Amino acid sequence: PCIPPPPPPPALINTECLPEGMSSEDAAAICDFDRLVRHQDFGKILSSAAKLKNLQSQGSHDPALNPAAKTPGIMNLALSDLHSEKAANIVRENTCTTAAPSSASSTPSPPPVLPRGLFPYADALVDETIDSLVAEFDRCLSIIAQATGGDD
Repeated sequence: PCIPPPPPPPALINTECLPEGMSSEDAAAICDFDRLVRHQDFGKILSSAAKLKNLQSQGSHDPALNPAAKTPGIMNLALSDLHSEKAANIVRENTCTTAAPSSASSTPSPPPVLPRGLFPYADALVDETIDSLVAEFDRCLSIIAQATGGDD
């Protein structure tokens, strides 16, 4: 008979890294998606993805593939290292499902960025994502260099 795998361990929370005003209960209530999007290095993921997309679409006349041919968007904003964190904040404000602790104000506060170290599993996922995007960028760059007779 097949024995089902054990359930995954509970998400580890490093309470020493809690942002000011966040309790361990607040941190535990943050869903996995928000842990990724609110991670302090999410802007690096967006920037790496935007650069890869831009490289893959170079020379394309298809407006869907050529970022320069269409209206500026999040990925175009993320192309610039200077604006990748702004792009990340726009994504956070529009997609995060876990409400940020708010004051008596009726205006919801933007979700706080989660520091590296708070959720070690999220750190590992972010690192692996960035590494994969950079490796794919390098692979594409190498293919382009070989195709154009460049020397890598």
